[in-house]
Amino acid sequence: MIPLIEAELEKNYIFVGFASGKDAERTSVEKHLLDLGLVRGTEIKVVSHSGGNVIILIHDSRIAVDKVVSDNVIVSEYSVPVESAAISLDELSVGEYSKVVAIIGKGGVKRRLMDMGLTKGVSVFVRKVAPLGDPIEINIRGYELTLRKAEASMVLVESVKE
Repeated sequence: MIPLIEAELEKNYIFVGFASGKDAERTSVEKHLLDLGLVRGTEIKVVSHSGGNVIILIHDSRIAVDKVVSDNVIVSEYSVPVESAAISLDELSVGEYSKVVAIIGKGGVKRRLMDMGLTKGVSVFVRKVAPLGDPIEINIRGYELTLRKAEASMVLVESVKE
């Protein structure tokens, strides 16, 4: 495990955690990175180093991280795909079971998804997907919920066996 600032260019890594320690002591920057989808097990690709700043690729989005933060982000070399790595809900197929890991939306969108029952640790079953992939119907907490693909992409899940 190494700090992100020491990571090599164009190499894939897995996010392990923050060097600062406990969840209760998260800084606003760390909370912001978590909201952007930087959760444990997330695949990261280092795109650029410049003056101590690092640009990383997460979920097809580029994020610039300054020297202080990148020194505090701990990564591990990527070897074999980890089954427990988080993927977005819209990537699941009909009939798959999963567990919610995080919601990467912000503000009102995140609050709305959580109000509908999509909270960390809840089980989700993909029931139906429209022919063009939008919307997606899931079973959650004993009821059916239909989400737009854009909303489902903000929900990170990990696959589980039935």
